[in-house]
Amino acid sequence: MRLALRRVVPLVLLVAVASALGCGSARPQPVELRASTPRGPLDLRPPPGLGPIELGLGPTAPARAAADPAWAEILAEGGVDSGEVTFTFDDGPAEEPWLTPEVLRLLGEHHVRGAFFLTGSRLEGRDRLAEARREVARRIAREGHLLGNHALDHRDLSRERRGAAWIRREIERSAELIEATTGVAPRWFRPPYGKLGPTAEALLRARAEELVLWTIDGQDVTESDPDRLAQRICGQLQFAGQGVVLLHDLRPSSVQALGIVLQWLDRHPRDPALGTGFRIVDLPTFLAHAAARPHAEGRAELYQARLALMPRPRAPLRGEGGRASAATREASSAREAPEAPDARGEPEPR
Repeated sequence: MRLALRRVVPLVLLVAVASALGCGSARPQPVELRASTPRGPLDLRPPPGLGPIELGLGPTAPARAAADPAWAEILAEGGVDSGEVTFTFDDGPAEEPWLTPEVLRLLGEHHVRGAFFLTGSRLEGRDRLAEARREVARRIAREGHLLGNHALDHRDLSRERRGAAWIRREIERSAELIEATTGVAPRWFRPPYGKLGPTAEALLRARAEELVLWTIDGQDVTESDPDRLAQRICGQLQFAGQGVVLLHDLRPSSVQALGIVLQWLDRHPRDPALGTGFRIVDLPTFLAHAAARPHAEGRAELYQARLALMPRPRAPLRGEGGRASAATREASSAREAPEAPDARGEPEPR
């Protein structure tokens, strides 16, 4: 079965909504990062006041979630009206050895437990930078974040012509490297490009690994403006009400956007009585609550239902010369012709 995720939010509409909500350039205490800038020796100590936790002791999704793409899509939508948000990070540890630690620092400051889906090949090598990446992976585990498998070389696992042996190596060798480095055997798997073929699905079922997808995607692999990234993420969260956030701990702009979004979420805490705001949870908690109260609708039906609840842009006020603002016109156009473009968050392999 070929799996490809589809975004469920018109981009222009979400940027306009997020801007109105204050997720973007009007942010307090911006995170200042510079690409390719040495930051001194790596600080690999846990952040103050945030010790390690034992993973696997909390609630988890039922075994039915293992390697079932349709069920994984339902779980990624979250529990009905939960307002829960969970953060996931793909492709690390970063080649720039200070980037993933910056993500860990931000998560620690906000007392957030993330899920890191590691690319196994980044844990290979004998040079100083390779050892630094392995130490970052160990730090991720020490600080209680979830470790997942993102395959060995980040290749498309739906390409059956490569053969079963190659697909098996992509999954199993990566898991071996993660366990050898951190002492943690990953039981969570996120397929590169959100794609699996029948051979990979069967192997994951045999290994009892749980498939994890996503619903909130800022497109940080191709977008380098942290404000736009944050606006997309905030807008998609506002539209869906909850979700699994996909980011990549590979670029300074992604780290900056993470800081903006975390501050925005701090300003919009969950109010259960009103059913507004958000609550950040770890991935196992998010999936367990989603399994307990899953959406009956599929992704396409949810998109249409949520779109119907979006407020229509207001009519121009007197004195505006009968012309709406550019943002209102764009939002109106997006609502009249909503699109759900491909949103795997990563460029297609050649």
